[in-house]
Amino acid sequence: MRTLREVGFNGTTIGDHIPRMINDSGLQQAGAAYCVAYMRALLKQANRDVG
Repeated sequence: MRTLREVGFNGTTIGDHIPRMINDSGLQQAGAAYCVAYMRALLKQANRDVG
């Protein structure tokens, strides 16, 4: 995320490998939620670091 921020990337990122969570539904909703939250945290930190 930091590199994407540094180069001024203005597009969409997509979680490529969604983790399988215990007792998650066949749609992998919990894994997808984890993936999105993790990516948001990375972006938040990249914004702090790069500005």
